[in-house]
Amino acid sequence: MRTGGKALVWAGSAVVVVGLGALAAPVISDLTGSLAGSPAKPLATATAVADASRTRPSPTSSPTDGTTHLVGLGQGVSIPAGGPGDCTASSDINIMSTGGGPYHATLLGPDLVDTGPRQFAEGTAGRDREGRISTYTVASGDALFAIGDRFCIFDALTIGLLNHHPAGAAIQPGEVLVLRPDPDAVFTDPTLGDPSG
Repeated sequence: MRTGGKALVWAGSAVVVVGLGALAAPVISDLTGSLAGSPAKPLATATAVADASRTRPSPTSSPTDGTTHLVGLGQGVSIPAGGPGDCTASSDINIMSTGGGPYHATLLGPDLVDTGPRQFAEGTAGRDREGRISTYTVASGDALFAIGDRFCIFDALTIGLLNHHPAGAAIQPGEVLVLRPDPDAVFTDPTLGDPSG
């Protein structure tokens, strides 16, 4: 190949690399918060972990403009309006670090609702002193996605993360899962690393 042809190939390659970098910047910014100058580093949000093995509620669309209706839950988290099954709205468990500080887990959105036992979610709900749903005792055959649907939690895999189960790890009968995290308690998990960087 002649020198001019090589220069053209190198220039074309450089354009492709710069273009890919520009496309990746918003994703990297969302993941780290550092490119956008955000002090918050979300660990798990409603959209951070996809559960492809089940059908999520479809977001509603405006018949005129095709936009998706989202509900802002706070802490920068928005989820599709509505909820799974009998739920009219969903809650979300958000685990994040703010300003490089320790991780905290917070229940965002409406209060948890128990829509009743169902296949793969036949365990027992526990309540706190105020009568709010706070824990769930796993029954044989239960699965996180069904537990999330039962209690109107948008991203059921965050229940696993909150209870120190990496994605895909099995829950066990008799295990008590926390559904309502204490937002003041420091959330620790050896797989997370240091939030300060």
